Amino acid sequence: MFTKGYNKGMGKYYYKTSAETKRNSKTFDNLKNLYPDIVLIEGSTEDLINYREKIKTGSTVYFNDYFKLLDDFKEDSRFFMFFYMECYYSNIEVCFINTPECNISYIKSLLTVLDIHPRDGETELVVEKLIENNIKQAKINQSMAFNLKSTALQTAKENGVQIGVKKGTVFKNPKADSLKEKIKMHSKAFNGNMSDVELIEKLGIPRTTYYKYKREIKHNEKTAK
Repeated sequence: MFTKGYNKGMGKYYYKTSAETKRNSKTFDNLKNLYPDIVLIEGSTEDLINYREKIKTGSTVYFNDYFKLLDDFKEDSRFFMFFYMECYYSNIEVCFINTPECNISYIKSLLTVLDIHPRDGETELVVEKLIENNIKQAKINQSMAFNLKSTALQTAKENGVQIGVKKGTVFKNPKADSLKEKIKMHSKAFNGNMSDVELIEKLGIPRTTYYKYKREIKHNEKTAK
């Protein structure tokens, strides 16, 4: 198990599920911009459970999605509830970015609002039932959002609205255009008297970028004839 970053005392943590790793999810990178000290927990679900002991009261553990995390615990979902309840009793927030209905703070707020006081030994059962109920609603919400988006896209297409970028669309890049003009002006291959090595040093750009721009200039001149 690996961790990226170091966090003394209470702090923020993120566990990347196997589904995110396969898709090269950028959720942690985005969170890192918000919370520079956030720690990435990598490894198996067993590593996650073992790492729990290092997480202090008042900390927050972020997950992308309840369903993705549960998939990692599919061999034995009871281990998931063990981890969840350990955090619950230790006042560690578990935050699901895409399924906040399952956040510990939200579950606790439901118990307060509904004035539910589980008897000794029944807290886990009550929490589990609340999560199950919230997940049913989360599935309905996600399905509705997907259907609405699909309908909106279909309606837009039927009305002749362009969806996405047309193939072959070229975006303007003022900086690149300026560099290309300098290459045309100074390169021996065009109107100048400087070698590639001299011009790369003068412009202060990578060799790969220089030769890419040079090819594009030649291509544009060829197609313009």
